[in-house]
Amino acid sequence: MTAGVGGTANAGIQYVINGTISAVVGSVLGSVGGTIIKGSTSTVAKESISDLTGAVGGSYISEKTGNLVKDTLEEKDKNNVKK
Repeated sequence: MTAGVGGTANAGIQYVINGTISAVVGSVLGSVGGTIIKGSTSTVAKESISDLTGAVGGSYISEKTGNLVKDTLEEKDKNNVKK
């Protein structure tokens, strides 16, 4: 009975860890991507347009990357549980 409770607690902790890792990776790559987008558009557009496209692009990259990392980690955890 205790093992079941511990297993559930471990699964909850792992879920939090996966979410944290995916948020960090998404934030870092989104920030870098936004900076690159801003830099590349600054030569052809006004600064305000460049800032906006960098922010939107960075947010998009952050969300997509974070979700990809989270899904990958959760799939890995599911495969480890099956073993």
